[in-house]
Amino acid sequence: MGEIAMKMAAAGVPWLSDVISENGEFLALIGGSWKKSESGSTISSTKPQAMSEVASVVQACTASEIDFAFQSADAAQKKWRCVPLWKRAKVIKDAAGLLRSAADTIAPMLTAEVCKSLKSAKDEVVRTADLLEYTAEEAIRVLSAGE
Repeated sequence: MGEIAMKMAAAGVPWLSDVISENGEFLALIGGSWKKSESGSTISSTKPQAMSEVASVVQACTASEIDFAFQSADAAQKKWRCVPLWKRAKVIKDAAGLLRSAADTIAPMLTAEVCKSLKSAKDEVVRTADLLEYTAEEAIRVLSAGE
């Protein structure tokens, strides 16, 4: 198990725990479900500051799984574009809120993965949440102007 997955599991953030397998590997989002790869293989990501230490373990997906993931994402996008703009904006704003609420959990993971300072990592999580909110608000402003 990678250090990041252990921290996520220990943090008790419900939506974060959905992406980790029982043995601490990150799962792959394929066809709308988090799952292990059919390959049975994983890839370890090491810490930049200590290359002998594993930061995280991710699925080594097969070409067919990747193709299916793209096909599923394309199909989901076709449904998503039919959702009213205000509902899509709300989902994106809610995602921003989830990121903000988990910033203290996500920041140490970024620190381990890319060797950022803890403050810089937390700032990145908050900026990402800010960008999500801005994008949702701009979409409403720009796209509703054409209606």
